[in-house]
Amino acid sequence: MSSDEGRRRRGRPVSPEVDERIRHAALALLREGGYGKLTFDALATRAGVSRNSLYRRWTSKAELVFDVVFSGAPDLVVPDTGSLGGDLAAIFAAFADDFGRPEVAAVIGGLIADSRGDGDLRERFVARVDAATRDALGEVARRARGRGERVPDDVEALTHLLVGAAMYRTVVLGADPGPVLAVLEALVSGS
Repeated sequence: MSSDEGRRRRGRPVSPEVDERIRHAALALLREGGYGKLTFDALATRAGVSRNSLYRRWTSKAELVFDVVFSGAPDLVVPDTGSLGGDLAAIFAAFADDFGRPEVAAVIGGLIADSRGDGDLRERFVARVDAATRDALGEVARRARGRGERVPDDVEALTHLLVGAAMYRTVVLGADPGPVLAVLEALVSGS
């Protein structure tokens, strides 16, 4: 069930002002202590709301964090740079930028761990990251083939390669993704 569905089926309507206070407080707590230290008690105190206010909106910490961190993030735009290498580099850079956001870096590990035991959360992750990227890469691959470029057949594996490299470089290492981007462009261009 999405948080919107939960909001519709429970009691009185929620206040947009309270929603905004909760979101700001959650982002502040995530930046300060990361996913593991965020609790509904701490969030309720910081936002000046009751725990019930939180549970009216989200059924779990993972659901709350996913919504707060990813609901306002831009969707992946399908690039059209005129070359496969340029398009792949643009997709990689978009993921590196997304994973490099402080709030994403603070929560991604905890959300991944929680998604292993939560099918709904896993589906939301797949829809947010995997499916959207696979669709974008499918379009990039079609255009590249139309230009006569050599394109890998396995778009799903290419998706995982780009997302995994962007996540590892920015979240795990906390490093500039530029060198990976340069290697990717060189590999695709054949130089």
